[in-house]
Amino acid sequence: MTKQKTNWKIFGLIAAGSLGLATGAFAQNADLAPPVPTSELSAGLLGKGYTAIGWNYVDLDGSSPSAARGLTAAFNQPLRAGLDLNVNYDWLRAGVQGVHLTQQQLEGGVTAYQAYSWGKPFVEAGAGWVWARGGGASTDSFAFHVGSGVEFAVAPRLSVAPFVEFRRATGFNANQIDLGAKVAYRLTREWSAVAKVQYDAVRHDRDQREYSLGVAYHF
Repeated sequence: MTKQKTNWKIFGLIAAGSLGLATGAFAQNADLAPPVPTSELSAGLLGKGYTAIGWNYVDLDGSSPSAARGLTAAFNQPLRAGLDLNVNYDWLRAGVQGVHLTQQQLEGGVTAYQAYSWGKPFVEAGAGWVWARGGGASTDSFAFHVGSGVEFAVAPRLSVAPFVEFRRATGFNANQIDLGAKVAYRLTREWSAVAKVQYDAVRHDRDQREYSLGVAYHF
């Protein structure tokens, strides 16, 4: 079995488990598993209003260029209990032999979740646009993603959210599966430290590893 087929098989197993967990949790009777109230300094980012900014590093797995660096920004606004609106912007730049390659992506979406004593299972979907430029040429594409995961409060102020996503840029005919985890630590009422690590299984290309570190301001 090829490496790519193995990646997609792994994704299928993980996605089935994550989506099954999320779907089962959403379907539970509220009397059996009532939503858990949160305090001002509770762990996690779901259901909270915030803006975030972070630094990104992408390991391109030995290709040329070998790495890309950039910034990421996010906005999250609860629409009602169990539903968040989110907007994300990513900017990346890589250089090879004096040529700079730049990619930007702007995306909006929603995240639906349910709060339980053991965690917050969630599903999400988003769509937007991606722009790429380098070597005197530029191109762009519509892009979308769907995903699922669970946010766990592992300590009073610390949360870990493993997730799986499918992403596609239609104009580039590019698909990838992202497997990763988001971490948030509540520093004060207004601030959290946030981090993310993920593995990108890219179809018909080298796989990638992404790392992000930043801060979130709660409003």
